[in-house]
Amino acid sequence: MPALAPHPDRLFPADPTVRALARSLHATVQDLPIVSPHGHTDPRWFAEDAPFSDASALFITPDHYVFRMLYSQGVSLESLGIPRRDGGPVETDARKIWRTFAAHWHVFHGTPTRLWLDHAFSTVFGIRERLSPASADAIFDAINASLATPAFRPRALFERFNIEVIATTESPLDTLEHHAAIRASGWKGRVVTAYRPDPVVDPEFEGFRANVARFGEITGEDTSTWPGYLAAHRTRRAFFASMGATSTDHGHPTARTADLDAAACQRLLDRALAGTASADEAEAFRAQMLTEMAAMSLDDGLVMQIHPGSFRNHNPRLFAAYGRDKGADIPTPTDYVRALKPLLDRVGNERGLTVILFTLDETSYARELAPLAGHYPALKLGPAWWFHDSPEGMLRFREQTTETAGFHNTVGFNDDTRAFLSIPARHDVARRIDCRFLATLVAEHRTGVRRAGVPAMGSRAANAQSARMAASIHQASARPGRGSRHATKSGTSSRGTSVSRATRAPDARSGIASGIGRNPTPSPASCASSFASKSGTTSASWPASTPALRAGSLREVSATITARWDAMTASASGPGAEGERVGGRQREHHPDLGDPACAPSAARRRLAGRADREVRAAARHRVPGAAQHLAREPEARVRCAFRRAVRVERRDERPDTRAGHDRVDGDRELGLPSGGDAPDPARERVRLLQEMPAGGDELAPRGRQPRAVPAPVEQQHVERLLEAAHRVGDRGRDAPEFFRGCGEAPAAVDRVEDGQRVE
Repeated sequence: MPALAPHPDRLFPADPTVRALARSLHATVQDLPIVSPHGHTDPRWFAEDAPFSDASALFITPDHYVFRMLYSQGVSLESLGIPRRDGGPVETDARKIWRTFAAHWHVFHGTPTRLWLDHAFSTVFGIRERLSPASADAIFDAINASLATPAFRPRALFERFNIEVIATTESPLDTLEHHAAIRASGWKGRVVTAYRPDPVVDPEFEGFRANVARFGEITGEDTSTWPGYLAAHRTRRAFFASMGATSTDHGHPTARTADLDAAACQRLLDRALAGTASADEAEAFRAQMLTEMAAMSLDDGLVMQIHPGSFRNHNPRLFAAYGRDKGADIPTPTDYVRALKPLLDRVGNERGLTVILFTLDETSYARELAPLAGHYPALKLGPAWWFHDSPEGMLRFREQTTETAGFHNTVGFNDDTRAFLSIPARHDVARRIDCRFLATLVAEHRTGVRRAGVPAMGSRAANAQSARMAASIHQASARPGRGSRHATKSGTSSRGTSVSRATRAPDARSGIASGIGRNPTPSPASCASSFASKSGTTSASWPASTPALRAGSLREVSATITARWDAMTASASGPGAEGERVGGRQREHHPDLGDPACAPSAARRRLAGRADREVRAAARHRVPGAAQHLAREPEARVRCAFRRAVRVERRDERPDTRAGHDRVDGDRELGLPSGGDAPDPARERVRLLQEMPAGGDELAPRGRQPRAVPAPVEQQHVERLLEAAHRVGDRGRDAPEFFRGCGEAPAAVDRVEDGQRVE
């Protein structure tokens, strides 16, 4: 495999059982279209469709994930070509910028940025050599040569990446000329905008007073009065919606909200416009505007996104020289329970409103956000964001929120990036992590599968929608009329097509992301994926029978996953096999397996032409008798390889096994080799059924000397979990761990895994 070729099982668990489930889930969703409901790509790229100039302008200059890390290593932003606010000199030689980047490539090791960039180099440009100072020029030239071709222009890449729709983010002062140009061009790609009012709602935003004055000029409203100021927002929101907007976005320092009377609001506006507002007054004004924006979203149907908790422009010198969004924003602790109460008191119980909460404070996941979203109809949880959109961060999000909020109260992945070429990689990471999480639930029997792979958590796509605003993105072009208060739960604007929870009609969509899917039986990965399939009449519905995950119980899942053994077991269960004796006992046949757990190994030898006596000899080495009742189940199917080994034991160091204990009786009654104080009876049970050969030289019978006994040991390669139905909670610390190998172990286990041995 080339150095940069991404491994097909990347980010999947090391456990072979869970990995197989995750792989099967991911296979059903990996090629679905990308819905990017929130991001910061430049709409000019798609309006003009001009070639990207060079590798540095594509990968370094627009991506603050990249240059903030380089800045932390003492690399100046001037040397990376980042423009200065004063127009001062910066590096303009793209090759030199790239060499600086390559010289510091090692600092990205272990970061998600490295994952995204390696993915782009390999899958987009076909590069097979890792970036380094030695390879920098060759890779730079290869990327530039590709960028000069029509296949690497923005629109061509948009289509190649299978992007269904992408949302950019603009301020109320933006003319949206690039979005208008995209529409006028006749290009079929969908690029929509989102309403980001920060420049005119944050009194501490640079140029606030001038921005509000310009705001009034654009809308024809008197923005010095509270009613006129709110009317200006409604006017611009309507204009943005006419240009395809389905959402608003609010980047506030905190999640604080307020619900003040009109007189208090006018006083705050007056002080803000006069430039005399204190920090507390500025915060109160922002808090009031969050509540006002939520009320407007209830009226016009735009999904509201709140991105709080970032200390913006923490480095004043960097901000003075280069401006905002230059990698100097730092996460802060964020309160939600008290901060959001005024907003929730006013609109939190409205089913027609969708407010998506994001956080940079991971400590709030389980304590505040999941309980809030698990109660208020208006609230949904946004995915792991910004500093946490890494594999580990995404997994932490699922682990800490699902138990309280479930899947239906979360939304799917937002790439939230300026780096266009990282979008496919980011969505691939999110899909893999969600598949991994769902596979773990299935493997642990915490959820089942049904109807060609629909997880038991829910039959529709709401389990992991790609952001609620994606629903309205899919329907935006079909909305002829104005909205009302009855926006849909999924975030779809109420203008035009109704997709409300009570009235939405079925269609051919799988609806993984949007929550408006019309396919009654979406894929299992609709709970694990973070994106949407195609809309309209183009069907991206799931196959009637997903190969690895059929409907029904885990037994059926196991039978499917182990299908490659079926031919062998069928061969071993023909005439003549009925009378075979295994380990001194009559071989039993079961309709589910055709043979006991050792049959795949025996069948493999029979197919290879080995004699029946050799097959019978191999069959004697079986799983422990204490687990034989599980061998009749598909979950217990294993294949065995035999090798010589030595087990070492210190008999005198065990506690007195004749002392007896309440814990022992439970395990003895179950016939399991896990009794904390009864190892010897369990060992005898295993030894009798395995017919361990005697032999070896026992050392002199001194009190603390071990003995070494040669014995055949089975190495288990598991196709499914072998789960012992233990019902004894507390096991002794000296219990021998028969399922994990030789001698004694600190605790018992309930399963056989890859590379383990059975004594």
